[in-house]
Amino acid sequence: MNKIRIILLSVCVLTLTLFMAGCSYVIEITYDNNDPYAPTFSFKEKHILFDWKPSVREISFYKIIEGKVDYANPLWSIEADGIKIDKISYGILPKGFRIVSPAKKLTPSTKYHLFVSAWGSGGYIEFQTPGDI
Repeated sequence: MNKIRIILLSVCVLTLTLFMAGCSYVIEITYDNNDPYAPTFSFKEKHILFDWKPSVREISFYKIIEGKVDYANPLWSIEADGIKIDKISYGILPKGFRIVSPAKKLTPSTKYHLFVSAWGSGGYIEFQTPGDI
């Protein structure tokens, strides 16, 4: 009887550990500089066993000034009520999103910070525009 309890307890602990690990994840963001005026970003939630489109709530772009993110002045910020999306181009409003702060023009040779927030996850990437836009 004790062996059965120990085995059941072990199975429960292992299941709970795997479940909790599966609930904590980040959004992986990649940068595609195919259009320097409207760069494209792809994102996915990285889980232990699989990846999927995040249910995005907020996407915000900020300028990096002297190594610090200027959170007080978003360059473009949009929000939604958890829309599944895996790609965005700067300044182009995806279906179902609302503008919080209108898009401002990106400048050449400038560093930027993109933040993406989704239900239960988030992520960011820093990128630099080319010098000839």
